[in-house]
Amino acid sequence: MKVICIEQCKFKTFTIEPGECLEVEDSYPLTYQFERNGRLWIWKDRSDFVTLEQWRQLQINKIIG
Repeated sequence: MKVICIEQCKFKTFTIEPGECLEVEDSYPLTYQFERNGRLWIWKDRSDFVTLEQWRQLQINKIIG
């Protein structure tokens, strides 16, 4: 599943910036898992991301005010 970052997510070796798209595994109810630099990472707060469809709706809402 593709998600878009809406809040900056800092790891020790990299940062995921708002607007960055990730392909994640949605196998756990409270976390997202994704691969970066050949390693599997887990982000604990799903509220820092929205689905691609939700992000598109947010962008449309910004345009129409």
